[in-house]
Amino acid sequence: MKSNEADLQNIFWEKKLEERATRIHVIACMVAIVVVPAFFITDIFISPEHWKLFLILRLIVSIIVGALLISRKWIKLKDTTLAFVPFISVSLLNAYMWSVMDIREFQMHSFSYMALFIAAGMFLLWRPHYTIKVVLLSFLFNVLAFWTFSSLKISEFLTNGGALTMAVALFSVVLMNNRYRLSKEEIISALLLKKSKEELEEKNDEILNSITYAKRIQQALLPPDNLFSRHLPNSWVLYRPKDII
Repeated sequence: MKSNEADLQNIFWEKKLEERATRIHVIACMVAIVVVPAFFITDIFISPEHWKLFLILRLIVSIIVGALLISRKWIKLKDTTLAFVPFISVSLLNAYMWSVMDIREFQMHSFSYMALFIAAGMFLLWRPHYTIKVVLLSFLFNVLAFWTFSSLKISEFLTNGGALTMAVALFSVVLMNNRYRLSKEEIISALLLKKSKEELEEKNDEILNSITYAKRIQQALLPPDNLFSRHLPNSWVLYRPKDII
């Protein structure tokens, strides 16, 4: 019996967490749709040679995220997929942009890439293994793009923003995992508090019903006032119960 109750509690808190994650990931998608294309303004100054191509790629990412957001109810999209696709799309975009930049452009764009992981730590709410997967995939994208397109050396890649971005990515793993754990604990605590409140109200009702029943017994044992007045005209009865009895 206790095992079944525990299973029901797990299902309930997971459902609540999924509902919260869906709301957050919808907001994250909306932000991505607007912010990703808007960053082309910085591309104009960072990489004047490539900004038009970057704008096209940014618009493609924005369209993909928008289509995903619009169709999520029709295709019954999970909250994890709703966050996974935008994150991976932007990460793939940044990996390609990095690979075609020179050192100066690479340094300046590193902050934009770090902003992706920081934003992920603020918005994404999913199980820890998803966080590890997206960071590993981002790392793989960068390795492939670097070996395919980049003219930079590994030492140049690491010392001009690559190592720092990887450190921020690892920090985002910790941040997202803590966010998930704290959200889980908050929901479980709220459920336990609600359950305790319901149990307390149930006990109060039981006690109140018992006291009310005792009142009826007490009133049945006491003679009515008119009986006292008829047989003992000058008498009186002191009946002042504390609450009910």
